[in-house]
Amino acid sequence: CHPYYVAQMNAQNTRLLTNSRFLYDELMTATNRLLKKFPKELCVVTFVNTGSEANDLALQMAEIHTGKRGVICFDGAYHGITGKCTEVSPYKWSEHYRKPEHVTVAATPCFYRGQFRDSKQPVQDYAEYFRGIVGDNNAAFISEFMQSCGGQVIPPEDFYRELYKILKERKVVTIGDEVQTGFGRLGSSFWAYEHYGVVPDIVTIGKAMGNGFPVAAVVCTREIAESYRRRDMEFFSTFGGNPMS
Repeated sequence: CHPYYVAQMNAQNTRLLTNSRFLYDELMTATNRLLKKFPKELCVVTFVNTGSEANDLALQMAEIHTGKRGVICFDGAYHGITGKCTEVSPYKWSEHYRKPEHVTVAATPCFYRGQFRDSKQPVQDYAEYFRGIVGDNNAAFISEFMQSCGGQVIPPEDFYRELYKILKERKVVTIGDEVQTGFGRLGSSFWAYEHYGVVPDIVTIGKAMGNGFPVAAVVCTREIAESYRRRDMEFFSTFGGNPMS
């Protein structure tokens, strides 16, 4: 409800409401400002409505890019409410929901109360365990760098570096879900992946991006974006990238 943003939104509301089929100056300005917050390899932005839509699109991109379907997620993860997102959100599962065959659930990286809590070298032991569950059919690994719904789980700083080494060896697309952690919410860094010293192949953002207003985005490498474009079926989100957002 900051007066500046209320005025901006009211002014825009009297002018134009369009969608992402059309380019306009504000959309490109927002895109370029956003990309300044990312390393040069993450250079393609697709605007969507919500974090759920962003994660769903990211999973589609990984599947199309690799030609595989398998996905690895953490136990306790929550990535959204669409069909694809629910499949990789064990936090939402119950005894009535059967785990999809293409989803591999890795142990929650909680070294306080998780299965590696008694280890003298928990990161190395977890990495060895993780190496054993990465299969040949895995297209993607999706994770919040710090789990929110799963219990505010904050792994050690070297944790993701070890996991990403394994995933890059196996050519698994890494998806960093920054819907809850992005836009400075950590305080010390703008994105959680910066805190961990890694760069995902795809980053999904939402929530804090609009301070409660529905706007979200997928930011990925040129290579992954080109794979998605070559499928010859354009992506279209009715309100993704509209001037109000």
